[in-house]
Amino acid sequence: MTDLAGHFATAWRMLDEGAADPHAPAHLLTLATNGAGFPEARMVALRGADRAAGVIEIETDAATAKVAQLLADPRATALAWDPARSVQLRLRLRVTVVTGPDLHARWEAMPAHRRLNYGGAPPPGTPLPEPEAYAKHPERARLALLRGQVEELELLDLSGEMHLRALWRAEDGFAGGWIAP
Repeated sequence: MTDLAGHFATAWRMLDEGAADPHAPAHLLTLATNGAGFPEARMVALRGADRAAGVIEIETDAATAKVAQLLADPRATALAWDPARSVQLRLRLRVTVVTGPDLHARWEAMPAHRRLNYGGAPPPGTPLPEPEAYAKHPERARLALLRGQVEELELLDLSGEMHLRALWRAEDGFAGGWIAP
């Protein structure tokens, strides 16, 4: 399909599906941040997507290195791959870290098994003398929301004989244009 608007709709449909369905390909994104010395990438779960606002949301433990990295430099890139569509999405984001009382309703609505992802001792990334030297316990104060304002959205479609690549930028209202694959 060489319809630019159709590809933009496909990109947001992938993100909507990823936020709503834990089995959707875009549910698990690779999130890259600027670390000390090296870029850092890790898998995260997409929890929200809002096309009208141009925002995606990811929950994380406030004690993770990615939170400190994003507080120091809010630029990040998220990457998704949908094997059935043969489509890759790359989102360049400016991330705001939200913590505190603004997340109370989100915490209350969260299933108990997901709350275990936020809290525990010692904090994520701490060296352990053995794998079992870690205790999981939910801590409401450790829930953080990464709200990623999409500055650029890039789609690479490998489904046809001719590969297609498009880029949309917030600065021009996501008018979009084709770029070489």
